[in-house]
Amino acid sequence: MKNLLYCLLLAACVAAVGCKKKKEIASTSAVRMEEKKEVAEAPKNLTVNPLVVDGNYTPGEKNDQFKILDAKIEGDSLILNVQYGGGCENHTFSLFSNNMYMKSLPMQLNLFLEHKGNNDMCRALLTHRIAFDIKACRPPSGNQLRISINGDREKMLDYKF
Repeated sequence: MKNLLYCLLLAACVAAVGCKKKKEIASTSAVRMEEKKEVAEAPKNLTVNPLVVDGNYTPGEKNDQFKILDAKIEGDSLILNVQYGGGCENHTFSLFSNNMYMKSLPMQLNLFLEHKGNNDMCRALLTHRIAFDIKACRPPSGNQLRISINGDREKMLDYKF
């Protein structure tokens, strides 16, 4: 009887330590995702990530699932609230432009958001606020640009500069 009690106590301790580690990993993953180079114009103390401009860019096939909950433009920053599954690995988001402007007034441009979850098999539903500096996507003429993200033409954003 005493051995059974010790076994149960040991199992409870092991479970408590294992759960604590997952929580610690999830919180450090969130911090790592935010550890990017800060830009002087960062809105509300938010780290601003660079926009990657590549004329040969094509959307990645190995993009991990995520959902854009909302998007807005503040100054030269695109601010996104994203939601994805995970919690045990470091997740990264990157924003790309191929600078293929659509001829319209104002000009339009599709930006591509990619998510790399590093094979995170945990099941927590995470939400993060991320920002990108979009100055590099300004067209050669004009003072306004309509932006869509990942081809979503229903939720176009107006970028005035």
